[in-house]
Amino acid sequence: MWLIYALMAAITWGLNYSLDEKIFKHQISPLTLLAAQAWAGAILFTGLAYVFRLKEDVATISQNRTIQYILLAGLAAATLGNFFIAISIQAKNATFAALIEESYPLFTILFSFLLFKDNYLTPGVIIGGGLIIMGVGVISLLK
Repeated sequence: MWLIYALMAAITWGLNYSLDEKIFKHQISPLTLLAAQAWAGAILFTGLAYVFRLKEDVATISQNRTIQYILLAGLAAATLGNFFIAISIQAKNATFAALIEESYPLFTILFSFLLFKDNYLTPGVIIGGGLIIMGVGVISLLK
């Protein structure tokens, strides 16, 4: 199922970036768009969390200082990532921004190792990472 979920995320993000680009062409600020998305997400996911696991999760978070720090860092990273992709789309277009953003697996590998000492490098991951780097280079040089 993980593969289906990942593909659904890719499809959803592709749609989202395309829609965002059209919104920005109507002179809507990335900050306004991100605020609207945050409010919609907060309402939807707070309701769903309440139905499923909110109480248990709040208890776990409140009792574990490490999880609190990781959660705060994750919130900051997600917020900044959304902001930077939004202003990138506004500055260029959804296609170029998304293609360059797709280098994020390299940073996932780096941060997973530096922060948590996780190492998932395999020959396939190394080859795929090399292809990502080459793709970013091609896009940057031939844009």
